[in-house]
Amino acid sequence: MQAWKMVDATHGDALVAGSIKIGTTIGYAQQEDFRGDKLDSRAQFHMRVGMGSIREHARIMEMYFGSKNVGLMANVTVNEASSPHYALCLSRPGCRYGEQAGKTKRIFRISDVRRLAFLLVRENPDRLSSFDIRPVRYAMREFDAFDPKISHASPFIKRPEFSAEQEIRIIWMPFAPIREPYFISPPSAAIASLISEVRKGDLE
Repeated sequence: MQAWKMVDATHGDALVAGSIKIGTTIGYAQQEDFRGDKLDSRAQFHMRVGMGSIREHARIMEMYFGSKNVGLMANVTVNEASSPHYALCLSRPGCRYGEQAGKTKRIFRISDVRRLAFLLVRENPDRLSSFDIRPVRYAMREFDAFDPKISHASPFIKRPEFSAEQEIRIIWMPFAPIREPYFISPPSAAIASLISEVRKGDLE
């Protein structure tokens, strides 16, 4: 599987050398520009007065707060987050953010995403463990009810307004507890061999 990676122009040379920034999805959501989804890997459930049955309110209160005090359930927001993990966010070749290539952004082609994920584990065995690769699904992240049958908080779901990114993600389970929002993988010739720059003329 191939993918694209867009980075700030000042970071392009490091990427060419096989050095890649890897962070948590929550960390990226807090740091990124217009591409950052503040609900990345999270979900919010707005519990308002009169919503659902008393029994359902009590069940949710016990699940999240260890209490069946229904009175506390009126007009509160429950936040749900997926388990901690590291992520590398890529995009499908030809996605619309290619229009932003220029003086401030550079776009690179990853020739083999699964090979890249494996090599990054090899280069960072003290941080990265098993991984999963999937296209991101775009769906609502805020709800007016709680449905236990749906996995709301997932690193592979973002809000619909970000669908133009056509994102593909590599998600790694951490080898050890995560203590920083991101780290820089060291330069690697093997990783560099998978990376080539997409020139602006190739996008037209």
